[in-house]
Amino acid sequence: MLPLVHGATLALFALVVSQPFFYWVALGSAFETLPGPAYATVRQAINAIMNRRLLPLYVATLVSGLVLFALALAGHRSGLAAGTAGAIAGLVADAILAVRRNVPINNAMDAWDPANPPADWTEQRRRWRAAFAIRQVVLAAAFASLLAGTLAHR
Repeated sequence: MLPLVHGATLALFALVVSQPFFYWVALGSAFETLPGPAYATVRQAINAIMNRRLLPLYVATLVSGLVLFALALAGHRSGLAAGTAGAIAGLVADAILAVRRNVPINNAMDAWDPANPPADWTEQRRRWRAAFAIRQVVLAAAFASLLAGTLAHR
């Protein structure tokens, strides 16, 4: 059971952490080149998809992580348990940061008229990006913790 849950948790965390890595590698720079109407249109399209998909992914990742943590404790695998605990803490911290900082900005962006974004749309984009940058670091640290626990388990 432990190997199955361990593999599932690694895969789910990889999906969660791929979002900020893709943003860092390509999407963030591309967004900087878009004029206001294009940015608003793309942002609203992304938000519509992410609003449906991200919560179930986070819940599945959290549940899988909690099960892995319990199995690691029960199996006296302290390194894996510690790494998983760090990953869970990072995932929860990321979710809290998202709800407090990015979601309110997303909600405001969803109400924009793409043909006529607000005068401060670049400031809103900057604020969103600054909040997401913090989340990128948190998620990278969470994933690194899970990987360290995995190595300790080997």
